[in-house]
Amino acid sequence: MAILAVFVLVALVGSLPIWPHSKRWGFGPISGVSVIILVILILFWTGHLATKAAMPHFKTMAMVDVPRSRNGKHKKIVTAILRDLDQLGEGVAFKVPLADLGDSKENVRSALNRATRKSNRDVATATDENFLYFWNAAKPDRSNRNRPNGQGKPPRNNGQA
Repeated sequence: MAILAVFVLVALVGSLPIWPHSKRWGFGPISGVSVIILVILILFWTGHLATKAAMPHFKTMAMVDVPRSRNGKHKKIVTAILRDLDQLGEGVAFKVPLADLGDSKENVRSALNRATRKSNRDVATATDENFLYFWNAAKPDRSNRNRPNGQGKPPRNNGQA
């Protein structure tokens, strides 16, 4: 592409009738070069004279082969936890040995957090040195802005009686 631009520029400057030996030529050569430039521009605009596409840096694949959901390494444990949470009653928790998680408790908690947010569930967790505990958290009462079961700080009074 750069070579073509340099060639056109040299041809354009060389065909101008400003040189001592070309004064008597008139505007014939510049007209010919102008027609050539016009043809080249039309070919570029219509796509018949396209440049080579850059080689991709990464491997390409068909869109049908792209995974559509997050089937990560935590899917099995998170699915099992959510299934057990569906069967739990109110005020009951279950515990999972940390050795059975297959990964760190932080990573499993993060994966569970993503799954519960996606399904609009409230799940609470706690941990000690041997177990990770799970239970269904009560939905907060939005009318008085208190958290359930007296959790957290009471709302501010803001000077109101």
